Amino acid sequence: MSLLSLSDAGSSGSVSAAVGAPSEDRIRNLFTLVKDGQGKVIQKNNRKARVCNACHLQDNYSLDKAVKHLENCEQAQAENEKLTQLLDEVHVDRDGGSTCQGTLDGRVVSATVTDSEQSTIDMAILLMFIMCNISFNVADSPWYKRIFRYLHPGFTPATAKVLRTKYLTGAFASARQSIKKLVAAVTMPHCITLVLDGWSDINME
Repeated sequence: MSLLSLSDAGSSGSVSAAVGAPSEDRIRNLFTLVKDGQGKVIQKNNRKARVCNACHLQDNYSLDKAVKHLENCEQAQAENEKLTQLLDEVHVDRDGGSTCQGTLDGRVVSATVTDSEQSTIDMAILLMFIMCNISFNVADSPWYKRIFRYLHPGFTPATAKVLRTKYLTGAFASARQSIKKLVAAVTMPHCITLVLDGWSDINME
């Protein structure tokens, strides 16, 4: 199936609909054909007019134009949690199935991220949030997620909830063990002072 133009059919829908369908069909489901008063589809330069189901912007969308629109449509990104994954699939299909590669600790990483690699990257992100005093809510921003999609299509960053629960709990336990070892190695424990700081919100936000 060509990735250069949208299919003739047009209907409203969501990214999660027809999970096994080609990425082009799922992109098409996010736009609705525009018809005139007689029920005929409006066309310009042999392209059918469509309207974005999220922001209602009308244009004669080719697939390339539709993808670029969705990458910048805040409403579409807010309404569809799987939109980033779908756009990644379109980019991979367009490249003929090629994979994106990067490096992690000196190792080549393909577009498929293993559980171990996911945890390593998420922990690095957690430390950045903590050390730079950044709110975990930033992790749920579509603009933040877009950065990782450009850097590595196969990686989906942890959500704010996962960062401040699963990973923060693990980082706390690890830091606690390290502190215990340091304290145990000190010959004059009465000279040690620990100063702690954290979030005042009960949700640690």
